Amino acid sequence: MLSLGSVRFQVLRLTNACLLGRETSAHCQSWQDVSSQSIRSIYDYRILAVGFNEAMCQVWHRLTGGDVLTALKLSVFLLRTLVLFTTFYVLIAFGVPRGSALCGILFVQYSINASFFNEGLNHYEPMFLLLFLWFLLLSLKGAWTWLPLVTVVASLVKETAVLLPILHMVIHWRNENVISIRQQVRINGEIVATSTVMVVLSLATYCLLRWGWADRGINTMVDQARWYGWGLEALRHNLTTPAVFTNYLTTYHLFLLLPFVLWNKQSPLHRRLVLWFCPLYILPHLLTARVEESRLFLPLLIVVLPGSIMSLLRLISHGRHERFGLGVQD
Repeated sequence: MLSLGSVRFQVLRLTNACLLGRETSAHCQSWQDVSSQSIRSIYDYRILAVGFNEAMCQVWHRLTGGDVLTALKLSVFLLRTLVLFTTFYVLIAFGVPRGSALCGILFVQYSINASFFNEGLNHYEPMFLLLFLWFLLLSLKGAWTWLPLVTVVASLVKETAVLLPILHMVIHWRNENVISIRQQVRINGEIVATSTVMVVLSLATYCLLRWGWADRGINTMVDQARWYGWGLEALRHNLTTPAVFTNYLTTYHLFLLLPFVLWNKQSPLHRRLVLWFCPLYILPHLLTARVEESRLFLPLLIVVLPGSIMSLLRLISHGRHERFGLGVQD
């Protein structure tokens, strides 16, 4: 029901001209370019999302004879349902109680709704968020053998997949009070090797897609740089555009500040995620994209949310024990 309401909320904010013109015609053009291996748009390199949409359209048409637009809406609905279910299990894996995990899902659903503006259905975004959640869950559960496969699959959806190995490394990094970088690398040799392999696989997938599927008359790397204005130009735009700050405040509210306000209540794992993974995820976006779209950082909400919930629970428990004179039990 939450995902159904989320998709309905998103669709109602889009005009009929946007839905019929942009979504239907854009999908048909994207599938034609992908199937003919002559991609012209930088967004069509997210070929798994394009292929998934086409599969949904074919199945929907054979079962009901329905139109393409309805199939595209169902595609977003299915992906978002899986995102909410997986979010619940990720929160449980972090140690969040089930009741609090359900509250966390409500906030994630709200943030998803607030993060999409009149820009289309953006099928690749919920698909990448789903793969991000699967990667995070497998890493937390210790199922490392599946991580390279998820990394490659995620690279077929979004270029940001190259940052997933960093998440894995931050989660399992062992410090053991060692100051020397060389000794830290030696202690965490297995994790460094695994993460390096995944980075190489992601970059290889990125390059092979642009080598094998690009229209031969288009230099996609140059076009992408011109489109976004990489480097200092993008950074200047992102730091001086008021919409960036208002959109993120509307989407995430106080959860942007909770990890720092409740820093003493955070576990070592959640402190590492905030101090290391979040900046390493944000900086490439600031340098290579226009980040007015707050949906770009929805994966970070999943990373920050468990620690914020657990910190709030510890804070409430602390106050409750002090109030009733039971002593503080943290």
